[in-house]
Amino acid sequence: AIEIGTNEPGEVFLLAEMVAPTAGIVTNIGKEHLEKLIDLDGVEMEETSLYAWLHRKKGISFLNLDDERIAKYQDILTKRFTFSTHGQANLVCKVELNEDLHPIVNVEFDDMEISINMQTIGLASALNAVAAFAVSLNFGISPEQIKQSLEAFSIDKHADYARMILENYGNLTILNDCYNANPSSVLMSLKTLSLMKTNKKKFAALGDMLEMGEVALAEHLDVLKAASPICEKVYAYGEQMKRAAETLNLENIFIISNFEELTAIFAENQESAVLLLKGSRGMKMENFIRLLKIQ
Repeated sequence: AIEIGTNEPGEVFLLAEMVAPTAGIVTNIGKEHLEKLIDLDGVEMEETSLYAWLHRKKGISFLNLDDERIAKYQDILTKRFTFSTHGQANLVCKVELNEDLHPIVNVEFDDMEISINMQTIGLASALNAVAAFAVSLNFGISPEQIKQSLEAFSIDKHADYARMILENYGNLTILNDCYNANPSSVLMSLKTLSLMKTNKKKFAALGDMLEMGEVALAEHLDVLKAASPICEKVYAYGEQMKRAAETLNLENIFIISNFEELTAIFAENQESAVLLLKGSRGMKMENFIRLLKIQ
């Protein structure tokens, strides 16, 4: 398996020409790299060029029907395998989170039903598991083998930054999702936080989402608007987040200029709390965790 990526028009098709895949998947069309891809239409055009390449070469395309922009390609592509967490598809899954935010993925395919209890945290990892199940099943791997592999999978942690893991520091639980961020992934993380069953107060420290181009202010405003009703307090870090926070001027959104400020806030506050930590890679949100460790 090979992952190809893009941050400007033309890269996906060029990489497809180099890799020459016989099968391919676009997991979703999200708001990413908008500095050069401009908007969701640009992201869709760029990423679905993989499907155009596969269609031309008679390869198989895997389609996430939960994504409205991807779903419409089922009427165009002749060789396809579809999956969804609702509605009709070749593979249908239902996803729920247990009290520790571990996903339970229930899969239905033909007359088969199977339940997968994952070690990962949050909705995003569950949806990735659904995609992995669809691809694996199509290539002849048995459902039992797929279940075993998905249940054994855990997220690697790199130098304090991670993709959605829970860490405890005294009374503070950190939802560490600071590996990277774009508007779609931040909203997904906030949804995971909202679904967390806990008596602890919920907070979020959100850093800038980079490569947003002309839509940066609008996207940062949307993220802070979504975070405000979910969280007791939201801490905005970075020039773009600061600009958006000043524009909104909501009572529970606070601007921080450095991680020392955030560390001091939680060092003084001994109440039980959950803190979502999220920002683009360049914001290095994990530096808060490093400071916290030496307190």
